[in-house]
Amino acid sequence: MAMSQEPLRVSDIKKYLETQDDFAFELKVLKLLRSRAIKAHHSGSYMDPILGKPRQFDIRAELREGPYEARFAIECKNLSVGNPLLIVRTPRTSAEAFIDIRFVSSRSSYQSVKRRHAIESPYRALEHVGRTFSQVSRWVDLGKPSKPGAPLAPDEIRGGDSEAIYQKMTQCLASADELVQQHLAPFGDQNGWATIRAILVVPERCLWVADYDETGKLLRQPHRAERCEVFVGSKYFIKTDLRNFTISHVDVMTWKGLFDWTLEHFQHGEALKNLILPGGH
Repeated sequence: MAMSQEPLRVSDIKKYLETQDDFAFELKVLKLLRSRAIKAHHSGSYMDPILGKPRQFDIRAELREGPYEARFAIECKNLSVGNPLLIVRTPRTSAEAFIDIRFVSSRSSYQSVKRRHAIESPYRALEHVGRTFSQVSRWVDLGKPSKPGAPLAPDEIRGGDSEAIYQKMTQCLASADELVQQHLAPFGDQNGWATIRAILVVPERCLWVADYDETGKLLRQPHRAERCEVFVGSKYFIKTDLRNFTISHVDVMTWKGLFDWTLEHFQHGEALKNLILPGGH
């Protein structure tokens, strides 16, 4: 297929913005976050810690309630239901079932990183976690039969190039570096706690999962999901504290999944505390 040199019309540009461009979808996600009283910043720049060059993030968000703080590096990808994201999952190992939390002592302002496992982590062992991902689509043979009267080839389901999704995940993790580096202050006489999450958001009905066991057996029918995680184990070095910090997972959500997740954790009582310290102190 060759690129046409025919001038584009207003309707062509509008169709592109409605179906393929990420910007309108970013604004929809931004509106949701702000409706939850989450402080969100849209389309800023940062210095990529690996490449050493400026890049642009989609959204960064933060929320603080007393001594508990949540920071989010969010990327948005406007997929279509005909070309959704498929994440293939296997059970999470006990070594992967952790989350790192930034901590500051109210007595000494001593900064540290606490790794929380098992019931103290939102990522539990033996639950299914993403390993690989791809965009899938249906390909239809629109050509002519090889012989008169012969049927066309049947439709074929193919896994497309996952590079766009991979780029979004790596941008999400690169953007999180500045959030990891940010100073954490105590809250009066209480210790301070902060979680840093990397989140990829896709439209509704555009996230599918397929669950396998350790032997490669498909356990159930592939199905749509609203939320799932992909294990990444992305490591950072906190320069001011000379400490290592790991973002263990990228949280992948549809817009509806993000709606439900923010409602669950940011709208009542000690929900933010329970997000950061689900098993207590």
